Amino acid sequence: MTDERQYQGISPEELQQELDQLWQDLQRDDSAISEEAREAGIDLSEVRRFKRPEDALEVKPGGAHLDPLLGAVIIAVAPMAAKTASHIIISLWDKVLLPWIQHRRGAGTLTEASGNK
Repeated sequence: MTDERQYQGISPEELQQELDQLWQDLQRDDSAISEEAREAGIDLSEVRRFKRPEDALEVKPGGAHLDPLLGAVIIAVAPMAAKTASHIIISLWDKVLLPWIQHRRGAGTLTEASGNK
């Protein structure tokens, strides 16, 4: 993830709800998502420093050029995480969170919008 990425197929509110649930699951060592994160080489002790998902990932409404009927969202590493754990949060998003949300909500959820870096 560079500075930010744009996706379609989900609203910011829906994405935040998904992240809230997954973040709770990441706090438990015995959860399937924690196991997957460990298998992906993600240091969960670093992830768990961020008590809330919004401390690690910033979710904002998508740009005006995206179709509002499809839902549009911009996601970026939050300022609190950017200074110390940016690479960990990016890996967590790319390798674990994004695939989990797409699996739970369907293939059309969080499709990358054109113009991503």
